Amino acid sequence: MKKMLFVFDIDGTICEIGKPVAPELANELKRLSSSHKVAIASGKPFTYITGLCRQLELTSASVIGENGGAVSMDASFPPSGFRLAAVPSGHENDIEDIKAAYRKEFGSRIWIQLNHLNVTFYPVNPRDICSLHSFAPQFETDFIKAYYHSDCLDFTPSHINKGEGLKTLLKETGFSTDNTWVFGDGENDLEMFRTAGNSVCIGGNTKLKEAAAYCVEDIASLAPFLQRF
Repeated sequence: MKKMLFVFDIDGTICEIGKPVAPELANELKRLSSSHKVAIASGKPFTYITGLCRQLELTSASVIGENGGAVSMDASFPPSGFRLAAVPSGHENDIEDIKAAYRKEFGSRIWIQLNHLNVTFYPVNPRDICSLHSFAPQFETDFIKAYYHSDCLDFTPSHINKGEGLKTLLKETGFSTDNTWVFGDGENDLEMFRTAGNSVCIGGNTKLKEAAAYCVEDIASLAPFLQRF
């Protein structure tokens, strides 16, 4: 059996937002990791993802955090082969300026996720998510990309994405794109889909379905799909 790399997004891919990974799927991920290389790729920070990996007994899994900005070869603490993307000269304060603007506009109505490179805003009251989204377009530039999620909002330097994170991981691990499978459900997975040789869309995101080699209806359909490997 040829060893392959399997890369999974979190929310909307292996679990619903705020919900645990279903036992059947958790068992499939653990089974895959015994014969192949598993990685988790998310907009979440590295520390969050490593905690999830430990809960799933996937401590050998590689981690792509902050939408591709932080990459490590495993989920250990301290991590092995940790890589943090560089921020181009002249743009060091762009993310901090966005944080300041959101703090001024929303104050205690938002919670800011602790990241190295990008920023994620969560509304304290979920009903405020539309207000967070509507305030965002003014900050989108050639350097800053916004990702609009149902529960939060990400601002990420545009040269940082899951595709670039995956390229770093491929370089470090030696896997080819042909032997790489990626799984996702949202727009921030698009560059990862374009990079890998095999891609699987979870759910109905139109842009992602167009880029995907395979589609499954929902999260519950992922475990049966994985049983072919």
